[in-house]
Amino acid sequence: MRLYMKSKRQNRNAGFSLVELLVTLAIMAVLVAGSAVSYSLINRTNVKKAAEIVDDYLTLCKEKAKTSSAYEWNVTIDATGDKYIRVELVKVTKQEDGYLYEEIVQSESLPAKIVIRIDDKYGSPNYVSGESGDRKYVSIAFGALSGNVSKVYFDKNDTIGMDVSSGYCDIVSDYKDKKQKTIRLYFTTGKHSIID
Repeated sequence: MRLYMKSKRQNRNAGFSLVELLVTLAIMAVLVAGSAVSYSLINRTNVKKAAEIVDDYLTLCKEKAKTSSAYEWNVTIDATGDKYIRVELVKVTKQEDGYLYEEIVQSESLPAKIVIRIDDKYGSPNYVSGESGDRKYVSIAFGALSGNVSKVYFDKNDTIGMDVSSGYCDIVSDYKDKKQKTIRLYFTTGKHSIID
């Protein structure tokens, strides 16, 4: 009897059955697939959120330029600081001595790992990110009382810019060239909209 109990106990500890192993693998496969889908959805949501933030700042800047007195109003996209790209609404006033004074009125960080790309109408890209080789800064200036885009420049000294007589540019919220949202900005009117 004791020998029978001992052999029965050994058979119970023989390991997993094939069915238990298959069920475990199926559950793991479902969990991995679900996490991949949620990761993709999060990135798509971040791309959309970044485009909406930039679009909102363009709208606010255009309204301020039309109604509020200043030398000009700018939307800057700045990747010179921490790991996040910041979008800022900047009021530029001209001092009596001719010096331009910039005041950041409002600022917001874009979601992580998003890159902003500025394409001219010919499709020439200018990446704005913290990566080496990319531009670290872009400023879109709206003219006072007109609401049109007076200049687009890629450094704080206003020496490298985009030809605003070309008609428009696309501001692309980009995640690893896989997910993108594009804002088309027309220079002569200052109108803009998310086009995809």
